[in-house]
Amino acid sequence: QVRALATELHAPILIHVSETKDELRQVGEKHHGMTPGAYLNSIGFLGRDVVAAHGVWLTPDEIKTFAQRGTGVAHCPESNMMLASGVAPIIQEQRAGVDIALGTDGPAGSNNNLDMVEEMASAARLQKVTRMDPKALSAREVLEFATIGGARALNMADKIGSLEAGKRA
Repeated sequence: QVRALATELHAPILIHVSETKDELRQVGEKHHGMTPGAYLNSIGFLGRDVVAAHGVWLTPDEIKTFAQRGTGVAHCPESNMMLASGVAPIIQEQRAGVDIALGTDGPAGSNNNLDMVEEMASAARLQKVTRMDPKALSAREVLEFATIGGARALNMADKIGSLEAGKRA
């Protein structure tokens, strides 16, 4: 029903996908061992108008599918740390062609301040320590996630996300 309504209204869809291991277990139990991304793909849900919040536990096959379908991922590192969800493989997602946005999630128990500058710092540091590589994710890359990357994930890069003539301020 959500997919049909979004298509009818030309509206974007934001959905939490593969945020926690418990989510993987629940979806697998209900859908014959499928992962959340695989299940959403099997019912024709994924597309350019979908932004998947988190994507912490996306498999390599799901990452490939998200790239093929044009489904973006909103990386929310502060929330993932606060809830001990894990660290999203955003470098692999980005390299596969998934549009990566940077988000804060919400203040209802998963993020205390909604500070995008802090979110950018956390995003870079998490990738560095997870990969044991101080150059894993640069400041320029996380700034891109917070600006034009978010616009790409929302399929709005022609209107927002960068300071250019003709774009919204």
